[in-house]
Amino acid sequence: MRHRASKTSLLFALAIAGCGPTLTEAVQRSDGEAKLRRPDGVVVDPQSELPATADAAEPDAGLVSLRAQVGEKSARKVVAAFFTAMTNEDMATLFSLFTSDALFRSSREGAPMPSSEAYRARAQRFEYQALREVPIFDEDRVELYRYDDFDAPWELPVARPPGMGPFDVALRVPMTTTHSSTGRLFGDELIFVVRRDGDALRIAGVVEDFLGW
Repeated sequence: MRHRASKTSLLFALAIAGCGPTLTEAVQRSDGEAKLRRPDGVVVDPQSELPATADAAEPDAGLVSLRAQVGEKSARKVVAAFFTAMTNEDMATLFSLFTSDALFRSSREGAPMPSSEAYRARAQRFEYQALREVPIFDEDRVELYRYDDFDAPWELPVARPPGMGPFDVALRVPMTTTHSSTGRLFGDELIFVVRRDGDALRIAGVVEDFLGW
């Protein structure tokens, strides 16, 4: 019994000791009393707010947030969506692919006009649904140019499209099918100016020598 009591007393003493401050957890105050040691304070920097995104910035502008350049894959998707909407005669979807100031131009003649008006008039006059099941352009032949490409010393097959900005891309699309039984529906090639418009990519201009008006 005495041995069991001694063992119990020892365990109780160890438990009490485990609950109290260790020598390293306490510091001695000048009056002799022990004081629990607290963790050192840590300075936390407030979360900095990122600047608004921009297309470009000066070298000495400090912290900036730049937009990524227009990707080729995404720009090609916009062009493919244009032809899908056109051959479905889905004007609502087609117009959603244009910027609010998108223009249609012909390099041969005539003044530029809003793209939405140009293609609405053509959809009313011609049967574009006749090309729904026909491959009308070859994706492997599509060429993408950036603004600076037109400043190269060598000659490109196309000139810089009117209205193209420094952060836009131009896609040259040679057509494989331009006619149906109803007449001519597309020019021999189309050039699209694609730009970032808010969070989306949209068509800012189309150059096409369409002679079927």
